Amino acid sequence: MTSADQHCVAGLPVFSGLGRQELARLLQFSTVQRYPPGTLLFHEGERADKLHVILSGTVEIFSDGSGREWGVMLMNSGDVFMPAAVLFNERYAVSARTLGSCRMLLVDAEWTRAEAAQSAPFAMHLSRAMAGHFRVAVRQVLDLKSRNAAQRLANFLLRIVDSSSSASPELPMRKRNLAARVGMTPETLSRTFQILAENGLVVRGRQIIVRDRARIKEFCGPDPYCPPADDRLEVHAL
Repeated sequence: MTSADQHCVAGLPVFSGLGRQELARLLQFSTVQRYPPGTLLFHEGERADKLHVILSGTVEIFSDGSGREWGVMLMNSGDVFMPAAVLFNERYAVSARTLGSCRMLLVDAEWTRAEAAQSAPFAMHLSRAMAGHFRVAVRQVLDLKSRNAAQRLANFLLRIVDSSSSASPELPMRKRNLAARVGMTPETLSRTFQILAENGLVVRGRQIIVRDRARIKEFCGPDPYCPPADDRLEVHAL
């Protein structure tokens, strides 16, 4: 691991507050890897042998049971994903793949458990990440229970817009993956884009254009547009 990598890792929320010795122990059993788009990082049912921390890029968490894919979450830079499987030596309940080029820190699972057992700050950071994932999951359940497909899509696209630093935010995934993420078929997605366009949000290619924010926020109902997870939970998942 280069000195630049070490500096980058030390600034991650999951390692904040750790002493030099604690951080050095973790980095001793860690590597930084680069992955091209579409790389399968792990498959559901596999034993968790590494803690994954995204340094840059976006990772899709998904399930492909019964021959069909279902999107679960999008994890972004700074996110730790599936820490519970690592901490409790469980098998992954979902799969993960890169959506674009990604740079990732991989920490040995056994050493992660050992460090969490003796470092209260590190254990608290991992617990905070799990709490953030839980909040995102609850919001998804509420989406499925209280919003129709078009409202779910509008809500999700607004969250992508608000989490983007670009003046021209774009879809981070292919449209078939987007359909799986919000729980609809690709065919239904095409028709739903037209409904959103009539309510102030247009998808042109991969670009997301908000023409009437007040109208599309109101369309998201039954409650106002759902904001992202709290930053203090150190989760940037969508």
